[in-house]
Amino acid sequence: MMASVVGTVFLVKAEQQGSRVAVIEGEVQVKIRRMSERLLPGEQVSTSSLVPARPVIEEVSWSGHAQEHF
Repeated sequence: MMASVVGTVFLVKAEQQGSRVAVIEGEVQVKIRRMSERLLPGEQVSTSSLVPARPVIEEVSWSGHAQEHF
């Protein structure tokens, strides 16, 4: 997976089963194998069904800045 970003806040989760990218602000261009997809705020994509979508707020709740984005 390759991701390029444009003025954004985003999350990348890399696990043994696969990877997931989620966008909080801005735009992320994601390339998985031959597929290319543009993600906007609230959208996410995964390389495997073993890495399901999750609410992004749960993933970043540890951050002292999380509430600035939600």
